[in-house]
Amino acid sequence: MRWAFRTLNALVDAEVRALPNDMQARFLRFAETVEQVGFAGLPRESVKHLEGKL
Repeated sequence: MRWAFRTLNALVDAEVRALPNDMQARFLRFAETVEQVGFAGLPRESVKHLEGKL
């Protein structure tokens, strides 16, 4: 199954662009990984299950 990665809106896009270059690169690399292989392809330490109320 192929994933599609989209941000919520232009405000989120602007916040991503405002990040330092290294953080932007990491975010985009994670997004590409999710698109290609899904969440299972992300490094284990970068993903945590939510518990309780958000």
